[in-house]
Amino acid sequence: MDEDALSRDDVIGKVCLTRDTIASHPKGFSGWAHLTEVDPDEEVQGEIHLRLEVWPGARACRLRCSVLEARDLAPKDRNGTSDPFVRVRYKGRTRETS
Repeated sequence: MDEDALSRDDVIGKVCLTRDTIASHPKGFSGWAHLTEVDPDEEVQGEIHLRLEVWPGARACRLRCSVLEARDLAPKDRNGTSDPFVRVRYKGRTRETS
């Protein structure tokens, strides 16, 4: 996402990790993920470096997602830059980076 103070935030792209992808890395995952389109009319470029950590628990596994950095993002602001942040959704909960 690109933060806009005076209007709606712009979508830069998305990364979707499926349950199967997470299950294929039972101890976690760290690596670069390419952004994909949300809207076919919007330019999408760039990738983000994610770290997923999976902790087994008594009742269920816990998942921690860390966004380490991003690169080559599409500019969304008039000055040719972006004010990027990440919105993470998992099991009905949403968290945002600064």
